[in-house]
Amino acid sequence: VHELEQNGELSVRVIAGAMIQRDYNIPDAMAELKKFGPVYSSDLFNVNFMKIHGDGAPDNRTAAMLEDYKESKEGERGFLALPPEQFKEVLLEVTGMGYDVHTHSIGDRAVRWALDGFEEVRKAGYDKVRLNTGHTMFVHDDDLPRFKQLNVGADLLVSQGYPVPSVMAVATDAQVQRFLRIKSLIDAGARVGFSAAYPVTDLNPFRNMYIAMTRKSPGSDAALPTLDEAVDLATAIKSYTLDSAYLVHMEDRIGSIEVGKKADLIILDRNLFEVPEQLLDVNVLATMMNGKVVHEEAVDWDPPGELIQVDFCGLDHTPDHIDKVINSDGGIETLDEPDEELVY
Repeated sequence: VHELEQNGELSVRVIAGAMIQRDYNIPDAMAELKKFGPVYSSDLFNVNFMKIHGDGAPDNRTAAMLEDYKESKEGERGFLALPPEQFKEVLLEVTGMGYDVHTHSIGDRAVRWALDGFEEVRKAGYDKVRLNTGHTMFVHDDDLPRFKQLNVGADLLVSQGYPVPSVMAVATDAQVQRFLRIKSLIDAGARVGFSAAYPVTDLNPFRNMYIAMTRKSPGSDAALPTLDEAVDLATAIKSYTLDSAYLVHMEDRIGSIEVGKKADLIILDRNLFEVPEQLLDVNVLATMMNGKVVHEEAVDWDPPGELIQVDFCGLDHTPDHIDKVINSDGGIETLDEPDEELVY
């Protein structure tokens, strides 16, 4: 990744970290973070967090749950990857160095385990680090308000927010009610980011926003019984953009199109707010990063109106599908032709 960046070939932003899966690899993971964190901290490649596994997956009943799985023997509730006290010790060491933390927390017991540990971080006065629960597939009612209280982000595996057969086969009715609680978390004041566990789950954000809005898998009529957890299009977009940027400590630079931020954006072939039912059919015509076009579809198209680039950044070219810009004085300029010298 660093070599691609040095050669000017890196067309995505990479936020990377070390990973603790069990107690035996804590020393190696800590050594990696201490070695690479100070070295790789650029705008495009930044090693700034530790990922800590809290549990397994529901499919094989290893996700840590507060209650027994469906049709299981008594006490079958998955496992915690690290004992709570050891987890807290690691947390305090990592956050004490100024690094963010993301957990793998699928079951509601693993989410509570993470929140209990994060509470100790906040008590220690480490308020500037970002703390996030990853996947966050099951959340108990009692833990909903704690996300806002502790300023903890919820990274939701929204690509699984439909009646996944392998999950429905092992979850009790009560557990299904706690599954992918998108709206409950947002209503409780949590910062909710959307994600996918690629290549295990689909990476397509439009498909995953459809799931968040319908609680269905595309092509299926079967929906989760918790339809009240569905969100609208504006909320889905915000969770995939600005709130996800917050979770990785970049909301001041990316996540929205506004003056002073990086020109990281996409241009679609239709206005989703006019035709939300076409969400699964949308095409990305162009992708810009740092104001440069890094992907462009080989199709003929005309913009459905005047597009405005509102970021102040130097470009090595002006895309010919942008016909208005905001100049360095704050005024709007109409371009007759692309201007290679224009800084906007």
